Amino acid sequence: MKVLLVFLLMVTSFFVFAQQKNKYNSIVKEEFIFTPQPEHAHGSSIVALPNGDFLAVWFQGSGERTADDVRIMGARLEKGKSAWSKPFVAADTPGLPDCNPVVFLNNKGKLFLVWIAVQGNQWEGSILRTRTSTNYNNEGAPVWDWQDNILIKPGKEFEEEIQQKFKEMPELEHGWAGYAPLYDDLIIEASKDKVKRSIGWMTRIKPLILGNGRILLPLYSDGYNLSICAISDDAGETWKASKPIVGRGPIQPALSIRKNGDIVAYMRDSGDAPARVHKSISKDNGESWSYSVKLIFQMKPVLNF
Repeated sequence: MKVLLVFLLMVTSFFVFAQQKNKYNSIVKEEFIFTPQPEHAHGSSIVALPNGDFLAVWFQGSGERTADDVRIMGARLEKGKSAWSKPFVAADTPGLPDCNPVVFLNNKGKLFLVWIAVQGNQWEGSILRTRTSTNYNNEGAPVWDWQDNILIKPGKEFEEEIQQKFKEMPELEHGWAGYAPLYDDLIIEASKDKVKRSIGWMTRIKPLILGNGRILLPLYSDGYNLSICAISDDAGETWKASKPIVGRGPIQPALSIRKNGDIVAYMRDSGDAPARVHKSISKDNGESWSYSVKLIFQMKPVLNF
């Protein structure tokens, strides 16, 4: 029997940073959301609501995409209370596993839950789904006002960007025999398929909301083994695709903005060894991205005498 606890992976950690004289002091609180139970639980996300409550979501079931009983679960920690509410179902697509929930507020205070419904029990068949609520200050689950799919349609520019970025990237110098197909060529060929590039985009990390209200929702594909952003300029009402973040295995982007306005994506490595964090930069508010490069962290030796 497999037992997992929600630790926002899945014990929650709340970080409150107070700036005093250019120094940051961190206050950390850790607590269980629920007690041990037999199902698989993974992929958590948390949001602080305007009334002081915390809302956490995760997916739970017999085993990720392989089991159709996987659904999105949630729990609430009300302001001033020390215990989380009993877990509730936040979303459940009949007959399909639901995974990778992300919960956030737009700049108008509307609550979004975005996740994937996995068709054919394959990540490549995933469809983005969303629910929104403006009535979420009650006990337990939010009252969902609206639900739909988020359908982005990368066009010819997707194919052209992948071809161009692979030309710019250093050649892959290891891992292939003379009779084996080249990784780059397979991805370039797949980018020409209009169906493949329209599905399989998956959530994992919270969006970045820019000062002008633009929402950049980071997405990735296990089929293409790279990333993209869904962009909304109307507070999440409609979405379009950015150009892809091209590289050999950059997935699950986490976005940050620099003082000069550049947006940096840091990504998990799903490519060739050695495994390193990938980085890509956008200089046009997330519309296009540099090809990803692997970061090399140099550790200073610590000498103990």
